[in-house]
Amino acid sequence: MKERSRSIKRSNVLNLVALVGAGGIAGAGGRVYLEAAMASKGFPTATFVINLAGAFILGIVVTLAQSSYVQDAARFRALFGTGVCGGFTTFSTATLEDFNLFRHARYGLGLEYLILTIIGGVLAVYFGVVLSRFVSAINRRARDERRYGEGLGGD
Repeated sequence: MKERSRSIKRSNVLNLVALVGAGGIAGAGGRVYLEAAMASKGFPTATFVINLAGAFILGIVVTLAQSSYVQDAARFRALFGTGVCGGFTTFSTATLEDFNLFRHARYGLGLEYLILTIIGGVLAVYFGVVLSRFVSAINRRARDERRYGEGLGGD
């Protein structure tokens, strides 16, 4: 019985790994495309936009994973959170770009990039969470109105 339990767990882990891999391919492909489309000199615009967009999407993913809309939160998070967002965003590239700005004595730009990336990322997650909660509340209200009839707003 114990062996069967291990093989089920191993199978679940392998399924999650496959989902992360599939999502990672999609996310990394999107990042490569956007990096090519947004190439810039000076401020690392492409990485900055990619990381903020990924943080925003991750806020939505995490909120949806906790909702009743998602039946298998672990697989949903593996595919979209760890996979797509993990493949799309790139902390290591952001830190390398910041390192290079400081190395080339572009201290002001390096500090600006560092602060904007961290604070912007936190705000992007926050707005992703807020937006997904807002949309969820609207959907819940519309569903309840269809189910129980009009006039739930007390009008």
